Amino acid sequence: EASWALCLNVLLLTSLPRGVSSPGMAPQWVQPEMKKLYAAFVSNMIKMQCKATGHPVPAIQWYKNGKLFRRDHRIGGFQVEHTGTLIMTSLVPSDKGNYTCLVENKYGRLQHTYQLNVLERPSRPILQQGLPANQTAAVGSDVEFVCRVFSDIQPHMQWLKHIIINGSSVGPNGLPYVRVLKVRTNTTKFSFRPVLVIFFYQALWLIIQLHLTCLDYIFIFHFYLLPGTFGACWVGGERQG
Repeated sequence: EASWALCLNVLLLTSLPRGVSSPGMAPQWVQPEMKKLYAAFVSNMIKMQCKATGHPVPAIQWYKNGKLFRRDHRIGGFQVEHTGTLIMTSLVPSDKGNYTCLVENKYGRLQHTYQLNVLERPSRPILQQGLPANQTAAVGSDVEFVCRVFSDIQPHMQWLKHIIINGSSVGPNGLPYVRVLKVRTNTTKFSFRPVLVIFFYQALWLIIQLHLTCLDYIFIFHFYLLPGTFGACWVGGERQG
């Protein structure tokens, strides 16, 4: 009888008549121990949690440096999951600051502040040593240059050809004249078929230099036209022999 009475008492305490709402509860953190400091590199993603319970379900708002954080305050915006977690992708230095999560219902409120530090890359991407390498090829043959880059973020790569304008390879600002050959974020190879487009001279050999730039490095590609190797050369559709 004692156990039956205890069961009945528990049932009476935990059961409420229809139409009677359960008692309210102020917000409480799901994880009482939360981080306070975050550090992330530029272009990475960050997640800051704000998980809380309460009845009624508490409203969640995020503030940056004491001001309500709106999506239009940041390039690319941000996301807030249903659990209250703040997600920001492609971090930039201006994302640095204090982020406060405010959780509130009519029975109480909680808040927690994170300090976010956005770190810039300490060094530029690293090129694999020896690449791209100089090559010697016959006119009309296929050539491929390989440029391998070591970076923990997606690199932006350009293949550039150094050109001559008004007899000069360098502009008034001291920078070389270049023409963009290829631009991609995932291309580490550049292929082309060299074509001889200059006049033919009788000499022991003729050297044509094609300057290519991969990131901050300049590479010179040599074409050698050797007597005996080529009995004739096509220039502008006319045969020179």
